[in-house]
Amino acid sequence: KGKNVIQTPIKSAVAFSSTQWAAFLKLGEIDKVKGLLESNYTNNQVIHKLIREGKIKDLGQETCIDTEKLISLKPDIILYSPYPTSNFDHLSELCGATVFPFADYLENHPLGRAEWLKVIGLLTGKENEAESWFDDIEQKYNELKSRCENVSNRPTVFSDLCIKFQKRYVIPFEFDINGRASVFCNDMSFGFCVRFE
Repeated sequence: KGKNVIQTPIKSAVAFSSTQWAAFLKLGEIDKVKGLLESNYTNNQVIHKLIREGKIKDLGQETCIDTEKLISLKPDIILYSPYPTSNFDHLSELCGATVFPFADYLENHPLGRAEWLKVIGLLTGKENEAESWFDDIEQKYNELKSRCENVSNRPTVFSDLCIKFQKRYVIPFEFDINGRASVFCNDMSFGFCVRFE
């Protein structure tokens, strides 16, 4: 009682983040994605083609979602990033979809973030494909990590990411390739910006 039950495989979805619809695309299930946000921020030609053909709708921005379009899509599920300022519970009442927090951005390691593709595999009935895909990513990551273990020249790695909450998944990657992170806190819990100079 009080719990949402998601029938899988889902028939349709709305993905608010590119990390979500990219997993659908990789698994050959992009036809299930009926809507997304801010398509102007992607250069993926497959997505632009599907939008031109009307197979995917651009629903605007996270701060100003076109709710009429969203309701017309009648998605089974809405995937969103649960940032502290985000609240999309009302969308469930508007269109009857399950609102699902896709918290991949909270992971503090690249492999942890990549593992969220298994969620899309579960939703689409492609669990085996998602497991295989992740295993391949993990193997290649660890191979590259091992190749860097004995590197004597450790360059300083600058990242253009500035995330002011939770742990930055980029910093463990910088250490795994035997580099030195340009800026970090002792517990790597919070990122911060510095001037380019």
